Amino acid sequence: MQRSQLALGLLLTLGLTLRFVLGCYQSEDLLADNDGYLAHAKPVAAGVGFHGPFTDRPTAFRPPAYPVILGGLMACGFSDPVAVAIVSFVSCVVIFLLTRTLALQVGLDQRWSLLVVLAVVLDPLLLRYSILPMTEVPCAAILLAAMVAYEKFCINGSVGDRCSMWPGILAGVLFGIGTLIRPVVMIVCVFVTLYALWCHLKAQFSKPALLAAAGSAATPATAAASASDLRGLFRLFIPGIVAGLVLCPWVIRNAVQFHHFIPATTHGGYTLALGNNPDFYRDVINGPDEFPWDGPGLDSWQKRMIRESESEGIIATNEPAADAWYYSRAIATIRAEPKSFLKASSLRLRRFWAISTADSSAVSALSMSLVMVWYVLLWTGLILQMTQVCFGKRSPQHRSMFMLWLVIFAFLAMHTVYWTDTRMRAPLMPIMIVISTSGWQIALTCLSGRVFKRQNDDHSECLRT
Repeated sequence: MQRSQLALGLLLTLGLTLRFVLGCYQSEDLLADNDGYLAHAKPVAAGVGFHGPFTDRPTAFRPPAYPVILGGLMACGFSDPVAVAIVSFVSCVVIFLLTRTLALQVGLDQRWSLLVVLAVVLDPLLLRYSILPMTEVPCAAILLAAMVAYEKFCINGSVGDRCSMWPGILAGVLFGIGTLIRPVVMIVCVFVTLYALWCHLKAQFSKPALLAAAGSAATPATAAASASDLRGLFRLFIPGIVAGLVLCPWVIRNAVQFHHFIPATTHGGYTLALGNNPDFYRDVINGPDEFPWDGPGLDSWQKRMIRESESEGIIATNEPAADAWYYSRAIATIRAEPKSFLKASSLRLRRFWAISTADSSAVSALSMSLVMVWYVLLWTGLILQMTQVCFGKRSPQHRSMFMLWLVIFAFLAMHTVYWTDTRMRAPLMPIMIVISTSGWQIALTCLSGRVFKRQNDDHSECLRT
């Protein structure tokens, strides 16, 4: 145990040192505000609220949690790059520690769990976005923490034990905060809740005692069993209910400011239209341009959308109306060109699983080769684990592993339709690494077991002769 703790400490030191060196070497990245989070954080730091950086009006265009945290640190006197670094470094420590916890929860042993931490420390996506003012790394930390709490909630499944409720409450709080960082986290919460509900109902209807009691008269024992089943059913919804309560202040604030129900952001319509419009289909999907779509084509489309929306009476400062307008345009394009939409969805899937981001053209050939080898190993482990989940023997960890796959499917459900780049996968990387390492552990354990059995058989044959 002391050796594993020492190894974990060394890995934490290595991970933070790599990120510190990278931050010093590329210090300008700490201020590369491509998504406008620092710009949204400045009004928060000034004490005027969550306002748009250029409109000086309340906004819901971006999720609020990350810029609010940055703004709070800036208000405490930290400079912009230091505030970004603090959030990223704290998120990285959480990722390193909780990745190992999740690995142990799903059945990996001590050595393999440390290998998981090493992989997370060196993962190119997590390393790259740990020094940028973006939500990838904070979302990875919150999502991982939510899944660790939810896994504990599922393990401590006693209905009558009130203490077993606390991991579910914590998971709900984390799912809610995660949604305020990246709305896709709420889809994760819905997916895992529905899966837990399905498992619960399947277990209830498969009980022989329940089937026998269905044909007999009601007794106090059956009534107690029914009450227990209802409590168990309600228990499954605790994380979702708590997540909804965490979102309530944001929803109420948006209702007051915009007179609309906005549980996430007013950014979704634009994001959907960005990857589903006639110009993108013409230039990239059916034309010669390569992803990412930028330059004159994108600029021309954006300016035309502003003109057309204004001509239809949509004021740019009316975020809910603009969001609905973009949604209507995107849906109309999808209906008009279903084949192009399918081709665009295929492109988004490929970009989601790509080994390089759209801004990695300056990376050296050697670095790209190393990244490629890393992802070949990672994808192979994922395939091995998926094979085990689909065709292998059921184990106590099978349900946990399937739930981790649901987290990936939740992200795919959103990013197959909305605008997607490789960086959208970054919040999933710790969970993907846990799944992949589990696949390698199972495969190598089976292989070593067969080799050991063959050696014993050969040895026995030699003794007989």
